[in-house]
Amino acid sequence: GQLHAEAATTSTDGAKTFVTGQLADDEGVTVEAEGVFIQPRWARGDSD
Repeated sequence: GQLHAEAATTSTDGAKTFVTGQLADDEGVTVEAEGVFIQPRWARGDSD
């Protein structure tokens, strides 16, 4: 069957971005996930 993926940013705190998501099929949600993504200094343009 088909799968449907959905994700959303729930908040940000400086270089951190908090995300939640889920994967569902015809019977409902099969997986839920939470993640924290941290942008490295070099990508932010910060110096050491």
